[in-house]
Amino acid sequence: QTMYIFDTFDSTWNQILPFNVPAQRAFYSVNFKDDKIYYIGGIVANLKYPICVDIHEVLIYDTLDTNDPWTIRKATNNSYINNRYLHSAVLASDNQSIILYGGSLSNESGIPRDYLVTLNLQTFEFSEL
Repeated sequence: QTMYIFDTFDSTWNQILPFNVPAQRAFYSVNFKDDKIYYIGGIVANLKYPICVDIHEVLIYDTLDTNDPWTIRKATNNSYINNRYLHSAVLASDNQSIILYGGSLSNESGIPRDYLVTLNLQTFEFSEL
């Protein structure tokens, strides 16, 4: 896999060697906070039929770590949170939570019943709103 980083100071693209890159995902949400990029949900990208990624397995890319920037952190929850893809997400105004909205369930046409949830980045816990 080829990966590029955009240098905002020089306005140039630089190829990096992707070390320990996780399986490809598609239709996930992505948010940036404190030099880390959070990839939440989505589907496994190379399958014939969509299978949702476990939403609790949050993929994190550390933009400052040049040796092994990828980690997967397991989120917990105080209520059941559905896996999803095609959802939107935004960093909340408290700068401590990511709010997820809507999306689709794997092999279903409806939206999740828990269509509005937050991921607290301090406790790494999902909560339904």
